Amino acid sequence: MNQRRIWLVSGLALAALFGLRAADPVPTVPATIAPGGLPVGSLVAFAGAAASVPETQGWLLCDGREVEAAIYPELDRVLGSSWGRATAVGRIRLPDLRGRFVRGVNAGAPGEDHDPEAASRRASAPGGDEGDRPGSYQEDAVGPHRHPLMGAGDAIGAGPAGEWVRFFGTKVPDDAAPVVRNLAAIEPGEGVETRPRNVAVHWLIRAR
Repeated sequence: MNQRRIWLVSGLALAALFGLRAADPVPTVPATIAPGGLPVGSLVAFAGAAASVPETQGWLLCDGREVEAAIYPELDRVLGSSWGRATAVGRIRLPDLRGRFVRGVNAGAPGEDHDPEAASRRASAPGGDEGDRPGSYQEDAVGPHRHPLMGAGDAIGAGPAGEWVRFFGTKVPDDAAPVVRNLAAIEPGEGVETRPRNVAVHWLIRAR
C-alpha cells in the first residue's frame, strides 16, 4: 500500500510540474517569447497573425511604420536611418518587409554566386541607405537565359506546340515559308513577377 501511495504522489507531482491539466485553455494572443538573448535589430519569421505579435515584450512588425525613438533607444542606435528617414524628429522608420524576400548583405564578396549588382542597390525608403548596406532595396530582374526554337527542314504546318519554324539550307528567301510567332519563347508570360515557390509569414524585429 505504501508503494502505491508513493507512485500516486509521484505521478501527481510530475503532472503539476509539466502542466498536464486537461482544462487548460488554448492560448491565443499575445504570443509569448522565450528567453533567447537575440540582439536588438534581429529579424525573425512569425507564423501567427499580426494581432499575436508580442509588442509588449519588445517585438514589432516590419511594416515600415515609424515609432518613437525614446521608447526604443537601442533600436534607434542600431537602425538610424538605414531603412529610410523618419518624417519627424525623434522617430525611427522600421523596415518594410511586407511581401519581400530578405537577402544577405554582400559585404564585397566577389563572383556571380553572391550579389554581383550590390553596388546598384537603392534606398528602400526616402533617405535610406543605398548600395551594399543593410536596408538597401533591389528591383526584381530576370537573369541571362535562352529560349531555343524547335524546327524542321522545309516544314509547313503545325508542330507539337504550334507552328514549326521552317529552316532552309540556302540564304535565298522563300516566299512560301510560313510566318511564325513562338509566343512561349519571345512574348512575356502571364505572371507579374518572377518568384520561387514561397509561403507567407510576418517578419518581426526585436526592438528592445
